[in-house]
Amino acid sequence: MKTSKRSFAYLISSLLLLLPFSGKTCSYTEYGEDLRISMFRIMTQQMQAYYPFVYTAELFNSCSTVSEKDRKRNIDEWIKQFNNSVRAEDVEVILYKTDPELFYMLANRHKLNKFFEGNTFIAELLKSENKDFYNYMMVAKAIEYLEAQYIDPWEKPASDLKGLSGNLNASIMNQIGKYEKRTKSAFLKQRYAFQHIRMLFRNNDYDGCVNLYNKSFNVYDTSTIVAPWALHYSAVSKKFLGDSINANYEMSLVFSQCDDKKFRMYTQFSTNSQAIAKTLNLARNNQERATILGMTILNNPGRTLPVLQQMIALDSKNPMLSFLVLREVNKLEDWLLTTGLTLNTPAVRAGFSYEVNRDDYLRVNFDSDMKYLNNVIAIVQQLHQQAMGEEKQFYMLALVHLFTMAENNPAALAMLNNSSAKMPVDFQRQALIENLILLSSGNSLANSENRSKAGDIFIKLDSLERNEQMNCMTLYSLCQRYGQAMFAQNDLMRSILFLNLADDYKSGRWYYNNNRRNDNEETTEYTYYTLAYMDQAATPADIDKLIEFINSDKNRSFDKFLAMQALPSINQCLELKGSKLFREGKLREAEKVWEELPSAWWKENGEFQYYLQADLFKPEDLHRGEINNSRLHRSKSINKAVILHRMIEMQDSAETASGDRYKYKLKLAHAWFNVSYYGNNWILAHYYKSCETHAEINLFGFAGMPNNILADSANYIQLETARQLYREVATNAPDAELRCEAMTMLQYTEYLNFLNKYRYDWENEHIFSPIYMPAQWKEYENTTFFKSMYATCPIFEEFVSL
Repeated sequence: MKTSKRSFAYLISSLLLLLPFSGKTCSYTEYGEDLRISMFRIMTQQMQAYYPFVYTAELFNSCSTVSEKDRKRNIDEWIKQFNNSVRAEDVEVILYKTDPELFYMLANRHKLNKFFEGNTFIAELLKSENKDFYNYMMVAKAIEYLEAQYIDPWEKPASDLKGLSGNLNASIMNQIGKYEKRTKSAFLKQRYAFQHIRMLFRNNDYDGCVNLYNKSFNVYDTSTIVAPWALHYSAVSKKFLGDSINANYEMSLVFSQCDDKKFRMYTQFSTNSQAIAKTLNLARNNQERATILGMTILNNPGRTLPVLQQMIALDSKNPMLSFLVLREVNKLEDWLLTTGLTLNTPAVRAGFSYEVNRDDYLRVNFDSDMKYLNNVIAIVQQLHQQAMGEEKQFYMLALVHLFTMAENNPAALAMLNNSSAKMPVDFQRQALIENLILLSSGNSLANSENRSKAGDIFIKLDSLERNEQMNCMTLYSLCQRYGQAMFAQNDLMRSILFLNLADDYKSGRWYYNNNRRNDNEETTEYTYYTLAYMDQAATPADIDKLIEFINSDKNRSFDKFLAMQALPSINQCLELKGSKLFREGKLREAEKVWEELPSAWWKENGEFQYYLQADLFKPEDLHRGEINNSRLHRSKSINKAVILHRMIEMQDSAETASGDRYKYKLKLAHAWFNVSYYGNNWILAHYYKSCETHAEINLFGFAGMPNNILADSANYIQLETARQLYREVATNAPDAELRCEAMTMLQYTEYLNFLNKYRYDWENEHIFSPIYMPAQWKEYENTTFFKSMYATCPIFEEFVSL
């Protein structure tokens, strides 16, 4: 029975109507890669083929594995078949940008020429003398459709193909067999052989795949791009058949002969020492041996210099060498700079476990990493001397970067200044980055001229990043470095502004990120994140400097760049300054600052209104049964200044009153309790409600960055001032009612501190020890407060019976 190409087209067209569509989604969680310091990211054209193996904390670098270079080779081979009468872009449209479904629908309706009007490749395919080429394209598109719908190309093929896919599979095999015999074109015979090998592999016929490859191709043939593509199937088939050593060798050949299959070959390549030794024995020359060795370390996160040295001895011009050097530079950045410019361990932590003390781990590794850095410098110097052209420029920039890590800035600067050859655009940008790094070294930023130079470079790099011509993590890393440099200049305010910018650039890794940089736009609403680091590390004086910065013209490029972020409003700064003064115990100064804020601002921003409405002088925990009417009838004028004024008035009364002195002291103690984590006005000086002081502390900055929030934990968590006042009342007040209430709060705060200290005591190994014994409570059984609490507060009943 004769099978026409028309019936073949109908078969595929009918399948398109019956097959379900599938979708895939992915998710991403922030971790080490989002924190890794990386400022050296340039790649030569030759290195682009290795992009999946760029150093990363992930298993592989996330990227497309499609090779434009291989595509161009394939397109050029097709152009040659038509005597250069077709345009490259037209061939590309049909081969790589036209869905097989669309192609078959149009072919079935004889509308290819109309739909692709003006396409020179389609025009040639539809000529009667080129019928064989048209038939091949129909087969190729059918296979493309089959693979896309039924088989994951990264997995071992399924055991069989059933139903519709089985019919299509059989039809394709039939067409290949028929057309492969009929065609007289050597070009098409090779391509049919490739497609036949591809289909045999898809059908699990690994013996057939290997035999047909051996009949049709030679493992050393690189005259056509389909030769290494076909070898890739033969190599994997041999691995499935158990011939792992020959498979390994052929994979190394495919790896060196084309780019499209590099990632696939690496994932199938066996790197155990015995397999590598046997694979090396099959190699014909030193170039092949160097490639085999290179594949063993291509994605190795550890030190690989010994293997690199072997490769250089075998083949000093091996195309993998420059890329492997890039990986070593990136590793050293991670090991030395991530730990130095952040509070994190390296993104890739070889030999690290959570049972190992972090500081011990870093200390032990630092000295050995510095020695390794010097060894890498020596190797790169050797390669730099031997290299030519673009590769020589790459090694020059790598050396400059390595010298900066070794703090050999004179050598870095000399090498950078002595480079006279014109560099590619990406290399010029890296030179700017190296200059920026050098400008941040030592005491350079004390010089205003150096700051201006740095500002100009930052603004230029930021423009590139906004236009997707600069990696956001490079700018993140640079801002972290400058944050540390400004901290060394005793300029905490600018240090924090750099760290804020670092966060903004870092968030650019997330595809759904809304860029927070607003180019010096002062925020009009309360946004805590703009002041979070100032809250944690700054002093009131630093906030004054920030206010001055916000109000300045920022004529200098350094400050102009720093202002390219969302800045807090002046009112936000004043509010935080008051909170800091309060934490320092400077209550009257805090009140004065808060009084500068307009009453409307308190109502319009944040949650101040809600959290400041409760009764400051009554602990809600002991009065759960009472209705707090103040929350139902909120004051229009309540704000931090008003609340603090009440506290100060109560403090004055406690100090000056005579007869009611202890009554005022008790109320003042309640006020201090209520402005703590446990109280109803905790927001007076804090922005997170947490019983762990460290919950208010982000891991930001670097070693030495102050954590001023810790200084307030004595009152906010441990309740020291409140407890001191309660003790005075419990000991000295003549009124039994006051003493009983103070004793109750002392017992309660002791219990809160106990819970806080042993909150992770899951086995109940620690027992609460009360301050007062039952006998001591006997004296107060007839007081009104005792009776009221006994009737309404279950925990009070437990306290008096402990």
